[in-house]
Amino acid sequence: MFYYNATHQVVVCQACQSGILPGARSQERHLRAQPHRLSGAVLQATLQQLRGYELRTVDQLRQATRQPGYSCPTLPHLASYAGLRCLQDQCSFKTRHIAAIKIHVAARHQIKATDHGPGRPLWQACQIQTYFTAKGCIDYFEVTGPAATGPSQSQDSGSGSVDSNSLPLAIPTATTTAAQRALFASIEQDASTIQQDVDRQAVIVQDLNASRTERVPWLEKTGFPAYLAGLQDSQIKSAYKLPPKDPAKATDSDRDLARILAAAQALLAQAYQLCSKTSPDCKMTQQRANILNEFYTGASGQAGGFRYRKEPSTLTDYFRVWQQLLAYYWRVVWAKEDHFTTSSQPEPELEQQGQGLLPNALQPTPSQAQATEAVLAALALDPDEDEDQLLLQHAVRKLCLALICQQVGSTPFQSPVVSFCAMLSRAAVRGKAEPVELVEPTKPGHGHGAWQEPGNFNHYLSALTWTAQLVIFDYACFQEQDDEAQIPVFLAKVCKQFFQQLAETPFGYILQWRLYLFAVSKQLLAKHQAIWSLDGQTVLYRGVNLQLSHVSQLVLSEYQQAYTLLYDELMFNTGSLPSLESWRFQDDLDLQCYGGSWLQHPQNADLLAGADLALLRQIQGQADLRALFIYKVTSSSNQPATLDPVAINVYEAHVQDFLKRLLVLCHVTSGQPLRQPELLSIRWQNTDRQRHILLWEKLVLIYTQYHKGQ
Repeated sequence: MFYYNATHQVVVCQACQSGILPGARSQERHLRAQPHRLSGAVLQATLQQLRGYELRTVDQLRQATRQPGYSCPTLPHLASYAGLRCLQDQCSFKTRHIAAIKIHVAARHQIKATDHGPGRPLWQACQIQTYFTAKGCIDYFEVTGPAATGPSQSQDSGSGSVDSNSLPLAIPTATTTAAQRALFASIEQDASTIQQDVDRQAVIVQDLNASRTERVPWLEKTGFPAYLAGLQDSQIKSAYKLPPKDPAKATDSDRDLARILAAAQALLAQAYQLCSKTSPDCKMTQQRANILNEFYTGASGQAGGFRYRKEPSTLTDYFRVWQQLLAYYWRVVWAKEDHFTTSSQPEPELEQQGQGLLPNALQPTPSQAQATEAVLAALALDPDEDEDQLLLQHAVRKLCLALICQQVGSTPFQSPVVSFCAMLSRAAVRGKAEPVELVEPTKPGHGHGAWQEPGNFNHYLSALTWTAQLVIFDYACFQEQDDEAQIPVFLAKVCKQFFQQLAETPFGYILQWRLYLFAVSKQLLAKHQAIWSLDGQTVLYRGVNLQLSHVSQLVLSEYQQAYTLLYDELMFNTGSLPSLESWRFQDDLDLQCYGGSWLQHPQNADLLAGADLALLRQIQGQADLRALFIYKVTSSSNQPATLDPVAINVYEAHVQDFLKRLLVLCHVTSGQPLRQPELLSIRWQNTDRQRHILLWEKLVLIYTQYHKGQ
């Protein structure tokens, strides 16, 4: 950075902390040298800029500074030194070195340097600067005090700020005219407008086909960018957002939608019971599961079957996605609410493919319209009557099947389901949905203007696919409830026509996309990768710095607390109980008897003799423990002795605290961490399933098994 000082008429180089000698050759030599190394167009532009300033020559500057008694405020960005100045009359000599000042007074003033003292000072310390540091051009002058600063500038020269007479080359002087101030205000407004334009574009879907470098293969294959181009993320979010749970905050339309979604939730929950082996209403067989999962011709006998068992959290997530689909259909396709606006016109070739139309242009099929009319008729009935609620559920059942069973041919986005998939491909927008005119400037990384990752988006496709299979099975059971033997026939007919990869239906496209995205997601680099320090002792993960020493400190702390709880609280701080160590015991890894564990191994009998009653014996043998655990009754009372429930509750609290510490130790120190469902389902003895805690190679082994179908 170069600064022009208008008062001294000199250009100061901030990097070198020195002035640049006037003259084209000197300036070019300075710019070509280290640390600038300028060349080409940058060099020529800088030289041209330097030539535009009125600069004093070296002699003119020297003549001004050699005036007796000359001093000035410190020049910003110019190196300052602790120096010495001669105190003799009419002398302007200044230097940084004590030897030089001694030679000067002896040679110039004929005074011995040894005469210098408090009574007769010959020189004095001062602060000095020099314009130039080139050989033969050094000429020190005295400066006083800090550099003067303008009203809007900082004292810290390291921040790039300067005083009112020392300004960057690209910034005008502080004494600007009214016209200049108006110009700068206009430029600042333009800069602010540019940032606002960027913020507005951040919440609008861009067509990635505009540039070859921006194309993403999986998005280009699905056609989502072209279909959503010009739409706002806030509009997309509001199109399928579930209505508020508080009826007071819901509109009339939302109240009807809330009843529809409640009926859908009840319908899906009942349908899941038809698949659950623990339900008395279960109608699912392996043969029917195989039919539901025959996604391509010839899949019979090769497909693994419909995996109907899901974790409660997964069920909640899948059902919510299906409810969002119904909300999207109700608002956009049926009610024709104007959720989407765009100023861009669809391209002709996209419009012919049905990809350039706004989602507002979606039309329900005759079967969808008929099912929706049935839903509206059911909504008009009494919501408190069970029979009327069953009618609403059946109407919703027909609507769900109508959304699944639709032929789309070469225009997939005419399907509400496929259009909804396009909406889900956008990352969720944080904050309230507002018109683009009201959108506040967004912060980077807040979800605006982002596409879902292929693996994350595939989760939504899996949710829709699985729930659609559940809906088909539920409809088959309802339709053929009088003749259960016809359920496989109905399933085979519907799935072959509408639920195969080669079918030109909504789920035909979705099944194709799922296969493609499974392959794509395996080839992508994982995000949120951990970054290790060079010494391998610190890892940075998602903004959190973790040192390996912290892990050992955590383990040590938890171990110490677990040890104290075990021996002081749970084992009553007695030294009479033997210490049990894993290397002393034997275990049979193939033991399958109910209730079996390493405790039943014959070779452990001597070590464990009396262990089952050890704590009871301690209470029996110690008066203080008996007073603590046995409920106090008077000697005259005929009530039997009982354990004190308060003491038992305290003991149980210590047990749970100990297990928490032990859980942390198992989770952190035993290799790859387990997931929560597996970690919290560990069993120490055999039940209907094999135990998970074993003794192997003189160590305690935690062995778990997991399958996504469990």
